[in-house]
Amino acid sequence: MIVYSKDFIKSFQYVNDPRDIPNELKNFKLLITKCNYILEHLNIVSQEGDIWKLSDKEIDEEKLLLKNLNSIFNKITDENYDILLNELTRLEKINNKNIINRSIDILISNIKSNQVFCDTYAKLCKDIDKKNLWEYTEENKIMYFSDVLIEKLHKEFINIVDNECRIKDYEYLKTIEDEEERYEEEIKIKKKYNGIILLLGHLFNYNIIKPKILDLILKYLINPLGEEDNLPDKWNLDFLYNLLIAVQKNISWNRQAKIIEIIKFIAVDKNLSNRVRFRFMDIVEKIK
Repeated sequence: MIVYSKDFIKSFQYVNDPRDIPNELKNFKLLITKCNYILEHLNIVSQEGDIWKLSDKEIDEEKLLLKNLNSIFNKITDENYDILLNELTRLEKINNKNIINRSIDILISNIKSNQVFCDTYAKLCKDIDKKNLWEYTEENKIMYFSDVLIEKLHKEFINIVDNECRIKDYEYLKTIEDEEERYEEEIKIKKKYNGIILLLGHLFNYNIIKPKILDLILKYLINPLGEEDNLPDKWNLDFLYNLLIAVQKNISWNRQAKIIEIIKFIAVDKNLSNRVRFRFMDIVEKIK
């Protein structure tokens, strides 16, 4: 049985990257304080006086790192942004495909439930990409963080604007008999979709999403979903309005002649609700 002193073990308490902990110590009940944003308990071991004994259990290093990254995503705000970005930068460069993909999935999941930090998350994505903190190699090709992120968001967006998926959403809502419950469920679904749309908009503001991609996003949202439809989908109009508000300071209206024409039509179309028309009247005024 290998033993170490308590002080020796605790000397690793404030190590910045869990992967820097010697392998022989990773099976201790060691408290690792990660820059005041996580307290991780490793495997339980027996303690006799000042001696902590090694356990036969193994720590999942990948899981530990993901928990630390998730903690950053959950706690990062405008106020603590620089501090947490600095700690993220101090971590060893991440070149593990699974960790990068799962981290992006966590980020996207968080955005679906809380859009308040869309701009902060987009800024974080920009800095991760700019500082080249995360990338991996697959089949002799370097997969950059921004490319993986955009690919995942592309799949999310296609599901949002797919006509069959939207029909399934509407049909599902019809199965809910209680009107209040049905309304709350609709808000929940739209909130998830809106989070993706807003993140795309803020990524455009930070030049991760290029103007051509934004053009396609606007086109999908403003055109009718089905071939037989004459008007844009009511949900998509909400998403479109929120997106335009998010990108209004950075969008080049000179290249959006067709979009502007349709927006002006929406603003006066009496087939649409007053709420929708007034919102797009506001957009028309901002364009002027």
